[in-house]
Amino acid sequence: MSQQMLYLIGPMGSGKTFAGRQIARHFQAPFFDLDEEIQRQSGKSISQLFEQIGEKEFRELEAGVLRSIDSPGIMATGGGTPCFKDNLSYINKKGISLYLRTDAAVLASRLKAEKDHRPLISKQPDSELLSYLEKMIQDREKYYNQAQIIYHQHQLKQDVAGDLIRYFKPFSALFKPSH
Repeated sequence: MSQQMLYLIGPMGSGKTFAGRQIARHFQAPFFDLDEEIQRQSGKSISQLFEQIGEKEFRELEAGVLRSIDSPGIMATGGGTPCFKDNLSYINKKGISLYLRTDAAVLASRLKAEKDHRPLISKQPDSELLSYLEKMIQDREKYYNQAQIIYHQHQLKQDVAGDLIRYFKPFSALFKPSH
């Protein structure tokens, strides 16, 4: 079996980066955060990019950076990554996609404190955050549900990384570069 990338997909706040870092560390595999790679390559924050070039151009940039990382490992994608530019088809061809399905109430609880760093919700009043997230999930679910594996987290304090490490343990060699 050839080396592959495990792509973590799901809405913002679902824990893709947090779980991805822990899984990669446990399996001694490379970790990639797509948003961090975009920021590194562009020299700008995600918020600055959304503000300066708009979402449409950002999605073009995101698709290019996604395709430029051709290595085995674990990748946390952006929340919208699978929904644009045929990215999910690419992801499913190049590796294993895992959707971190997360209840909107859990997302809202996690995201309230970090809204300023999230361009799509930075201007949302707290009172409307939950309904915004419910609509966003509803709009994106048709993409997310095309993931090869779906992990449902419905509690705020759920050991997502631990569960996924146990699940992928027999396959951990897939995510490490061959020497």
